Amino acid sequence: MVPTEKFLPAASKAEAVARLYALAGAPPEPLGPGSTEKKSVLLALARRLNLPVDDHAAKPVLGAHLARALDAEWTPAAWSRGSTITLHGLNTLLEAATFELHQRAVRSAVEEAFAEELGIGGFRPARSKLEAVNRISALTRSGPQDLGPGSKERKSVLVDLATGLSLDVDTALNKVDLGAAIAARLGAPWSPRYWSTGQTITLEGLNALLAAGERRLGLLGQGPADAFATPGEEAHALLAALDGAIDATWDGRRCVEAMRDAEFRHWRQTEWIGWHFEYVGIAALVNTFGGGPKRVLNTSFDYSLRTTWDLKAHSTGRENAAILNDLDAIEAGLTEPGGLGFIVLTGDPDYSDSVAFDAWHREQRSAGPAHERSRALKSGFRPLRLDAYHLQDQPTLEEAMRHGQFTVMAQGRQPDGNARKPKLKIRFDAANGYGGCRVASRSLTTE
Repeated sequence: MVPTEKFLPAASKAEAVARLYALAGAPPEPLGPGSTEKKSVLLALARRLNLPVDDHAAKPVLGAHLARALDAEWTPAAWSRGSTITLHGLNTLLEAATFELHQRAVRSAVEEAFAEELGIGGFRPARSKLEAVNRISALTRSGPQDLGPGSKERKSVLVDLATGLSLDVDTALNKVDLGAAIAARLGAPWSPRYWSTGQTITLEGLNALLAAGERRLGLLGQGPADAFATPGEEAHALLAALDGAIDATWDGRRCVEAMRDAEFRHWRQTEWIGWHFEYVGIAALVNTFGGGPKRVLNTSFDYSLRTTWDLKAHSTGRENAAILNDLDAIEAGLTEPGGLGFIVLTGDPDYSDSVAFDAWHREQRSAGPAHERSRALKSGFRPLRLDAYHLQDQPTLEEAMRHGQFTVMAQGRQPDGNARKPKLKIRFDAANGYGGCRVASRSLTTE
């Protein structure tokens, strides 16, 4: 295998399997108990590559079969006891499959079967309901959509589609009947699999309407990035996806254990809240819209779809500002199409179990005992809000700095005496105000 240029390894098993499902064009599944990957991710990848495999084989055997077919090295480091694939093994398959699928234009078995059923060639099915509703809404530029309670699609998605395409249907019908009426007007099938109890349209049903709408407008072959006309629309959808992945409260021990079990490379960090947001956030975004982390020069940004984004966490009760990336990394990111954005999770920190949590955390990371200069660790966190900020280019950043939305923060020297690179700091009062760079905001659900 020739190594892929600029391949960014996944930082955790959650991210790795999310990216593998996206490559396979298959609906994603979360990690199982103990942060163990499910066999379905390997089977989905095999089908995407049109490789015959034994569905009953153990996961390390399937991984070895895939690695051989992709000309990748499958060493003992790729799996561990209990037939578990390690992060190293998942990244081995991810890199090799990314390279292979970039070399050939081939749709997954799921995509082929669905296109044959619909009789609509060239369609790229949405892999999540949130992706589907946003792509449907984009057909008529009706604005970004999110899901209602219970992750149900809103009727407004269908009403906007019918109205935007000037279809002769009764929009007062219930969702299932309205979906059937739209499909009939667009010449698409409407199977009993396309809806379920409680007036809910399934992902297959939404994809049927999406495919028929794209065919009507001559837009077949579009992907999730095409659903958003502006960074603000994209940010609105990304915040909705993150909302669905963020628990109402974060217990420090459980969060660190989840990151550790998933082999997330930053699980030992004491500022665990920001890393946990990255851990759950990247996987949620990839599972919903595809895309993934992006390297710009020597800097890795957490997620890129049409715009490049970085995820940050901020605790209330401190300065109403947050430190972002190195200034030179941000300036490099501003040269990318779509500009650069930051998604900030704000919440209340909890120090109620700080001493015991600090002792536990030190034991986990094999650190020495605390001393008088040790900082108190947050033992918990209650997420409250997500905000997205966007900068289109370097002149936009310079203008925002003139208005006090950002400042440059000099840092002290490294332990070896070398100078640290200056970082950019965002000041929320100015960035959230009139004329500021905030493009989307969402209060988090607490259920």
